[in-house]
Parts: sequence; structure tokens; C-alpha cells
Amino acid sequence: MSKVLITLMILIGFTHSTAAQESACEIGTAKKQDVFENMYSGINGFSKKLCDSMIDGSGFDEQMTMYLQDWKNKLTLNLEALDALKFDKDYLVTSSTNALLSFKQPTQLKVTNVRNGPVADLQLGGKSIAKLNKVDCKKYFQKKNCKQLFDDINQAIISPFDAIQKNTLAKRISAHEFKNKAWTNYFTNSRSQTSLDIFVNTLYYRNELKKETYVGPPDKQYFFIHPSLIMHYSKNAAKGERMQEALAIEWFGVNYWNRPTPIGWSIISTYADRASVKSVSHGIMVHVNNNYSFGFTTNSDKEHGIFVTFDLLKLFEDTKSNYKSYVSSAKDYLIQSD
Repeated sequence: MSKVLITLMILIGFTHSTAAQESACEIGTAKKQDVFENMYSGINGFSKKLCDSMIDGSGFDEQMTMYLQDWKNKLTLNLEALDALKFDKDYLVTSSTNALLSFKQPTQLKVTNVRNGPVADLQLGGKSIAKLNKVDCKKYFQKKNCKQLFDDINQAIISPFDAIQKNTLAKRISAHEFKNKAWTNYFTNSRSQTSLDIFVNTLYYRNELKKETYVGPPDKQYFFIHPSLIMHYSKNAAKGERMQEALAIEWFGVNYWNRPTPIGWSIISTYADRASVKSVSHGIMVHVNNNYSFGFTTNSDKEHGIFVTFDLLKLFEDTKSNYKSYVSSAKDYLIQSD
């Protein structure tokens, strides 16, 4: 194995070993209500797993899926038992379950207009979905009014999100929707990034990450000490050494990954294991379409070279691991903004 390949493997191993480990969420401590009491069974453990899955991007495993199905069945039966209260129970079950599946806290369920007259207004996310008879509300769970009843129902529905509400990073991830299509596109289609690159990009992007509103992915990538394997040509080298595999180190670079024609550049040094000319040279690399790069180099002996390559690291890149690394690197900025 050539010196160039050995050096590249060492650099890749080093840069990917710098990723911070995401911190586990604290276990949930949902406050149990006497309404829909059976929905609190095992809720704290599920709440923690939901929080962890949101942070590491792993999604629902088999155990979580089974729990969610049981949770949905309980919610359905509990709501059906409220036979005197006329509201769209199926819609509430569906919207609450879908919210859990997408790691979004269920829409707030509450009652207004409870003081004057016999009718109370049931709202979901601020939108009226039913008119309730206050006398009917008192038939259930010995509640004094509709507001008390539905406050407790709402608490039961949102209890799986207790651990997320206690964890600053998870709350911010939920608010920013890191896992939407825009971020998936960023991790999938942009140039490969080492853990050091991810750290540099989150450092640059920290002010955006502090915002309470939705934040999309950055429109450009920065690179720092980024390794690449290239094919380097030097006309000054002896025959048999002119076209040589080489290692390129991007000391600093930028890539506008999301333009109609993605383009970027980097300041580089290259190392090619040649005997007839100097092994180290310096130059510039140009990146096109996030996958291909070419460049020009020279050295102190004015021995020039050209090269071309494609993004080999992308073949070995784990999008989910990069997602974890990005979130872990961003953690300090997210917490500091609260």
C-alpha cells in the first residue's frame, strides 16, 4: 500500500474520531392525572426513548412502534368512552399519533368560554372543533367543568413528550425540524464533510442556530484540513511518475453546494510520492457540482502540476452519523441561546 493511501486512511480516521457523542436525554417524569390514567403506564421510559431517537435520528424501533400502537388503542378507547361529548374523536387520535411519529408535540387541546352560559368551546391548536355542554363534562371523572376535564386529557396526550420538554437540545431540534427534506438534501447532496468540517460549519452557523424560528441548512460549506485522494499530473516528473496518485489537504475552502450549478474552491497542498521532482506542492482546487474537483499546483522549483478527482469520501460517508455529529457540535450553541 502506498504512503499516500496510508496517510489518507490515518487522516480520515482522525477526523471522524473527533465527533462529539450526543448526550442522552433525561428520563421523563410525566405528572400523572386521574383522567386516562392507563395511558401513563411505561410513559417515562417511552418518553426518554422518543427524545433519544429525535436527537440521534434513529427513528422508531420495533419496541417503540409496539408501544405507540398500544398507546393509540388506549387513547381511542378512552375517547370513545366520552360518549356524551360530541367532538371528532377519530381526528384527535389520528393527529396525536401522527405528531408522535413525526417527533412533533401534539397540537394543544383546550377549552375556552367556560364561565358564561351552558356551552364551552373545545379548541385544537386554537381552532374550534366542538361545542360542549358543561353539564355533560361534569359526568366524567368528577370534574367541575369542561376546562379541567380537557386540560387533563391534553396532559395525557402530550405526556410522551415530557423528556423532550426537559431537554434543551431536543426541544430546539423539534422546533427547527432538522430532519426535514432541506436538511436531508444538505447531508445527501453536498460535499462530504469530516467531523472537523462539521464543527467549523456549526461554529460559523451558530447565530442562525440560536433562532427560535425554523432554520434551514446553510447555503455554503466551509472546509478545514480536509483530505482528498487525487490523480496528480506533473510534466516535469520522469516517465512513469508523471501521473501519480496523491494526497491533497484543503487547508481552507468553501463550497456553494446549493446553487443551480454548485461551485467552490480551496487552498491546498498536495503530496505525491515521486523521486524525480519534489513531492510537496501547493495550489488551488476548484469544486464543481459537489462531486468533482480539479486544480493546479506548483512548488519552489516552479514545477507545475494539474489534477482531477471526485469525492471519494462521499462513498464512505454515513449520512445519519453526520446528522448526529452536526447536532452534537451544535449543542452548546443551542443551549446557550435559551
